[in-house]
Amino acid sequence: MKKPRVLIVEDEVISARAAEYMLTASGCEVACIVKTGEEALLAAGREPLDLVLMDIRLKGPMNGIEAASLIYERFHTPVAFVSAYSAEELIEQHGIPDAFYYIAKPIDERELSAVVEKILRLKDGA
Repeated sequence: MKKPRVLIVEDEVISARAAEYMLTASGCEVACIVKTGEEALLAAGREPLDLVLMDIRLKGPMNGIEAASLIYERFHTPVAFVSAYSAEELIEQHGIPDAFYYIAKPIDERELSAVVEKILRLKDGA
C-alpha cells in the first residue's frame, strides 16, 4: 500500500520535526518541510500530495491561510491548519472555509492521526 504523502508548512523547527515524527509514526511519508507560503506553493506543484499540514502564521508576505487557499484551488490538495488559535477564532477572524481541517497546537498525536485518516478516507471517496 502506498504511503500517504504529506507536506509540512511550519516555520518553527521544533514544531515541524514533531509533526514529521508523528506523521511518519502513523505511516505517512513527509514529502518535505517548508517555512513559507511561497515555498509551500512550489512544493505542492512539484509532485502529487495527499495532504498539506499548514501553520497559520508563517514567515514572509504570505500567511498560511493564503497559501492553503491557493494550494487547494490549484492542486485540489486537502489542507489541515495547525494553530494555537481555536477553530472558532480562525473562522471568525479569517473566514476559513469548510474545505479545510483544523488541528490545535500543541499537536496531539491521536488528533493528528484522526484528522489524517478522515482526510484520506474522504479523498479516496470511502
